[in-house]
Amino acid sequence: MMIMTNEKIREAHLARNALIYIRQSSKHQVQRHQESAQVQYALTDRAKSLGWPHPIVIDEDLGKSAEYYSERSGFQALVTQVSMGGVGIVMSLEATRLARNNRDWYHLIDLCTIFDTLIGDHQSIYDPKDVNDRLLLGVKGTMSEAELNLIKLRMRQGRLSKARRGELYASLPTGYILSDNGIIEKTPDIREQEALFLIFKKFRELGSAKQTQVWFIQENITIPVNCKGKDIEGRKRRWQLPTHGFIVKFLHNPFYAGAYAYGRRYTSVAYKDGQLKKIYRERKESEEWEVFIKDHHEGYITWQEYEENLKMLRNNQCAEKPIETLGPARGGKALLSGIVRCQLCGRKMHTRYWGKKSTYSYYLCPGEYNQGGNRCQKFSAMSVDPVFEEELFRAIEPAAVQASIEACDIINKRYQEKINYLEKELEAAKYEADRAFSQYNQVDPANRLVASELERRWNEKLKVLNETQERIGQEKIKIQKPTKEDIEKIKSLSWRLPEIWRHPETDPAIKKRIIRTLVEEVLVLPDKSDRSLLTMTIHWKGGIHTQVQFKRLIKGNNGHKTDESTVELLKKLAAYHPDEEIARVFNCHKLKTGRGNSWSRSKVRELRNRNKIPPFERDQDKNFHTLNEAAKRLGVKPHAVRILINRGIIKAQQIIKYAPFKIESSEFEKESVKTTIKELKNGIFFKSLGVVSKNQLSLFQ
Repeated sequence: MMIMTNEKIREAHLARNALIYIRQSSKHQVQRHQESAQVQYALTDRAKSLGWPHPIVIDEDLGKSAEYYSERSGFQALVTQVSMGGVGIVMSLEATRLARNNRDWYHLIDLCTIFDTLIGDHQSIYDPKDVNDRLLLGVKGTMSEAELNLIKLRMRQGRLSKARRGELYASLPTGYILSDNGIIEKTPDIREQEALFLIFKKFRELGSAKQTQVWFIQENITIPVNCKGKDIEGRKRRWQLPTHGFIVKFLHNPFYAGAYAYGRRYTSVAYKDGQLKKIYRERKESEEWEVFIKDHHEGYITWQEYEENLKMLRNNQCAEKPIETLGPARGGKALLSGIVRCQLCGRKMHTRYWGKKSTYSYYLCPGEYNQGGNRCQKFSAMSVDPVFEEELFRAIEPAAVQASIEACDIINKRYQEKINYLEKELEAAKYEADRAFSQYNQVDPANRLVASELERRWNEKLKVLNETQERIGQEKIKIQKPTKEDIEKIKSLSWRLPEIWRHPETDPAIKKRIIRTLVEEVLVLPDKSDRSLLTMTIHWKGGIHTQVQFKRLIKGNNGHKTDESTVELLKKLAAYHPDEEIARVFNCHKLKTGRGNSWSRSKVRELRNRNKIPPFERDQDKNFHTLNEAAKRLGVKPHAVRILINRGIIKAQQIIKYAPFKIESSEFEKESVKTTIKELKNGIFFKSLGVVSKNQLSLFQ
């Protein structure tokens, strides 16, 4: 090979390595534009002709964009070798192969200047230390970055232009196909259509994406999902149980409402896992979408139904916006949870539970508490819920009979819908089995390698067919069609609505969903002159309002009032004993709270505060001492002091049995007490009491 000479190449450069950097921007280019790769690999011949016998090829970045430095491990390795001073020249087809942004390009030029490294392409050799060459390299880098931005702008405008015509989509959502004339149509697969309709229907019934997913899993009903490309058997759809994420994305997709939308999310670039990546952030409102074409194609639901579904999903997101959203209908016993608002400030009221198994609840308005202010108001759910229930029964009673008749029709309809869906699933299983048999039947039996595999697939399809038939038989047994007696029984329930509503086994979540179907929100306002009065305004769906005033339940006047005798005893004990001692005394006498619970320090404190009884102060009266304090002062055990009290040597007071003793300080100054204490310490006192027998032998002489 003839060696070409260049005045910029010196012996110092030839003594070091030559790096050939090869890159293409995408995997599509690597697969389809192989001529470009061959031209780049040919740079090794140019490096050899310049005097480098063994150039090193770096092609790790094939299929990677040069927009970001962190995503190109090959370019990082190149920069590292240059900074170690072991590179004589860096060669690439052009500047755009090395970098598409000035930050990476000028960083490489600076390193090449410091470590005396040349930069070359298929035409020229550049010395970054030379002023003219550096200027030329800078212009090439700037043009490369401008070219990238221009390409991006043109691609962006092309995508946006196609999107404005409603023709931009990588793949159609499940349930749609593209006809031969380019029109979007529903899939002709009836089973696939009914599966998608069933998702929308169950979400409207259950009111939650999570509960919808749980229902499909419990009923073992599969749904169609797009495959990436095609599966092994050439299908574009696969049937599987839904995930929660699939249900949420499915309900958020406006394509199923017959609308075409583009630019529904905010995007940004973030540094994640050591790389810069495009992040799709929260969804935009429909008014902010870049392209929105309503009635673009036939939908599975109407646009109004789509907006109602989104509203329901937003209301279920209680963790993100607890003030604005209703929250999902859960199993708590507070019926107005999520729909009650404070009429004083307009804020949504929170629900709090307490007691064993969260039996009791109250509604609380946070007010300005989170900003350092005060809470607005709170009241027990026992005050509001019964009054609301009466208004609810009064409103729905005229339509109760009609609703029960419609309920019978719904039960019959659901029965038929599920059977029809299972029968279509059976038809699909029969088709798959027949298709597998046809493939097996057409193969040459002598070709055992192929025949055995097709036979195995046929057996698998037959197994699925048998399982589907058995499942349909089980479902028909389990889902019995309602008889006339069942229908009459359902109709009779309309006259017993309050009884059924208040039954302990009635699911609170179902009651809340019924309430939210009829009620927009409930406003509660305390009376300014009389805080015991509450005014409740019910905003029904449709614009009708109902207002009712009633008395709230207050502590101590709610049917759980503590006995007056217990309160009187508390007044006596609180002057001399702390709350924990009083709780112990109450429990020893088996006294109970108004709700029938045992006493604790907090419950004693609550009862004392409610009755405005001052707390015990240990330093208020130093003339009296407890049994433990007396034992410590006399230098004996508490048991010895108790014996002296029982013998009458020390006089002590006790308000009630099990209560702590009260001993006056003057008792300690009595001569009889001092003498007895002295005998106690010498062991004489117990002998005089007959505790030690005179005939008892001593262990030690």
